[in-house]
Amino acid sequence: MKKIIALLLSTLMLSSGLPVYAAQASGKNPVAELYRYFDNNLTVEDKAAIAQEAQEPELDVVNSQEEEPKVPKKKVDPQQNLEAYFDNNEAVSASGVLPDFNRRQQELAAYIKNSDWRTWKKLSKRDNAFVTSLVNMAKFVLAWTELAGFDGLLDAIESAANDRQDGQYESVKAAFDVTYDIFESLNGERHLVDELYTEVQHNAFYLVLMEQEDFNRLSAKYPEVAFLFGDMYTYFRWRYEMRVRDPDYAMNEDNINTVFRTATYINSFLGWWELSNVVKSEMALAVSNPDDSTSLIPFTSRSREEERNNIKGIFGARARSARYFGRVWNNMQDYAAKERNMRDLSPEEQEARGVVSVPRPVRGRNPTVRRTVYKALEPLSDQEINQALAEVRSHYIAVRTRSEQQWQNFVKEQVDPLIKQPAPPAWKEAQQDAKPKFSVEDLLPLLNIQTSANTSQTQEAEVAQEDPAPDPVVEEEESAQLAQEVKDALLQKLN
Repeated sequence: MKKIIALLLSTLMLSSGLPVYAAQASGKNPVAELYRYFDNNLTVEDKAAIAQEAQEPELDVVNSQEEEPKVPKKKVDPQQNLEAYFDNNEAVSASGVLPDFNRRQQELAAYIKNSDWRTWKKLSKRDNAFVTSLVNMAKFVLAWTELAGFDGLLDAIESAANDRQDGQYESVKAAFDVTYDIFESLNGERHLVDELYTEVQHNAFYLVLMEQEDFNRLSAKYPEVAFLFGDMYTYFRWRYEMRVRDPDYAMNEDNINTVFRTATYINSFLGWWELSNVVKSEMALAVSNPDDSTSLIPFTSRSREEERNNIKGIFGARARSARYFGRVWNNMQDYAAKERNMRDLSPEEQEARGVVSVPRPVRGRNPTVRRTVYKALEPLSDQEINQALAEVRSHYIAVRTRSEQQWQNFVKEQVDPLIKQPAPPAWKEAQQDAKPKFSVEDLLPLLNIQTSANTSQTQEAEVAQEDPAPDPVVEEEESAQLAQEVKDALLQKLN
């Protein structure tokens, strides 16, 4: 219990220093801008595909509600989920061969393993460093509270929470029960499609841990989720391919993470799409410059130093676009869910109102963009707003479908033939040690403040009892000795 309290304290201490990001929004029609943004990114894909002719297949892109597989009315969701789970495991049981999604999911996890990207899912080297830093701070807080005499207070709180005999502590126990429920909800199982969609919308790394049955249901209703998975795979394989050839490339990943972090958490569909577009542009440049001695064909056209010196130029504009248009997307969704009460609708309500249920986004509702989007949507009816959301998503899916078909052809014809020495499988790479941002020793100087204060109080008391003035040299030595004793005691407790 004390460890939990200390971890919460250290989490608050760390989170208080997080930077605050802001972005400015244009006063133009946000929906029209979003359409142009999709089309402009399609143009980037076309150029990366070395001017291959756009083939426009007949796309059966309809309202997402109509794309859900039809099942007999007597089948309820739990029954349907169980049967899908059985069917998906049948092939594995018969042959031992994993489905394509599970195989790519495991590969993606292996590519992420030694990356410097914070996933908040304990997947990367960066996550391990953060957790280690948090544990170091918790250890410091626990040890210092004991030395400072507050350990009894923590014991009293813990005892109150666990005392099941005394009714006066019921409210305290209830508070701790709520805390446990919060921890459980953060790490528990979620299988409702709209809840999963909201989680993935702001943290794409849920896809790395998601069951195939949930992924299939989620991508059936929201096809953008399938494209998101492909974008993450493309980006992290690109970073792995470079790290394995030149470990110095890993030194740039924290800077890329910093530039793009807010974009991927505001709206992961657009944030990771932009990152994958950087990858594709780099690969296309490498293919078009095969004589460049600094390139690691086909994975990049820039050396680690060139990439480091141009990170803002390479990633900055794309991150800004993803942040702004991600907010436009989120605010359209937020307006429908909140202002028009379209979230958590039952099938009967959806049919009666002629709209579909819209999950409300958690973040990315910038006030400036919100005013612009709300002003554009206010004159519309519920059905028109629902149609606008459906058309935006359908346009995005159509753009992605065309561009991905062209890109796959380009990779097969232009990229794959240049791979002379394939990288070793990522799952064979050993887990690298995570270097925490700070250690317990880094926190020890904080003790000097308290020990100096304690020394002054002790000396004042001695002066009150003894007339002779203290020797400055002796005073300094005693102060240093006391500080060292406190540090030694603390280190002994931590070890």
